[in-house]
Amino acid sequence: MKTLRILALVTPAILPAASTLVSAQANLRTEFSRASETRIATSNGALTLRAQTDPQTGSMTGTATYGPDERDCGGPLTGLVEVYAVRFSAGQCSGKGEIAVNGIVGSVTTPLGTEAVRFWPGR
Repeated sequence: MKTLRILALVTPAILPAASTLVSAQANLRTEFSRASETRIATSNGALTLRAQTDPQTGSMTGTATYGPDERDCGGPLTGLVEVYAVRFSAGQCSGKGEIAVNGIVGSVTTPLGTEAVRFWPGR
């Protein structure tokens, strides 16, 4: 009987978290798949991702440029949109971030340096 009471108390707390997790994953992948271009503002210009994202797998492909004169990062853009996070790299550029209340918080690295950033797909 004690086991049943414990499960009854714990289960309601687990279910909303699981549904939120699936919702966040679907929403983040959907947002990236809708956005053909994402600009990540930095103090040295911006890192611009021109990407296609598969909403089912989260796989990201495309190109990336950096700096005020939009120099090519020197390689094809590849990445993965996960449940609460995104990771990508393209030649000399890379980035990662985790979803937060007001966007994705993380960091990007370009030949101009590494910076903490906040961004959202398409903005």
